[in-house]
Amino acid sequence: VQYFDQTYFHQLARLAIGTALVWAVPADGGTGIDRPFIAAPGLDLFPNPANEQVRVWMDLASAAPVELEVLDLGGRIVGGHRSGTLPAGRTAVDLPVGDLAPGGYLVRVRAGTTVSARRLMIAR
Repeated sequence: VQYFDQTYFHQLARLAIGTALVWAVPADGGTGIDRPFIAAPGLDLFPNPANEQVRVWMDLASAAPVELEVLDLGGRIVGGHRSGTLPAGRTAVDLPVGDLAPGGYLVRVRAGTTVSARRLMIAR
């Protein structure tokens, strides 16, 4: 927050999850991360908000090993699923979320060298 008066303010994106946490992250993809982060085009969650299970739809450019992780607002991994290698194109994986407490989460998908994320709400 103390850095918002610097010249790189225009390169920050705001990610708000629920009302408990707001992150300001570099939007240019720099800082030495060796794989691209996609802000979720080609990644959809249904239903959202979810109760017992959420279907994660993703568009894969090529066949790749896929790993799904559910992160809480503090960034801790609280759930996940390893799907093995999935084919290229539009595909879906069912992710069980019935053991998660109601609230906001982030679903992170690692497909080969690409990482995508989408917000998920759990409601009971």
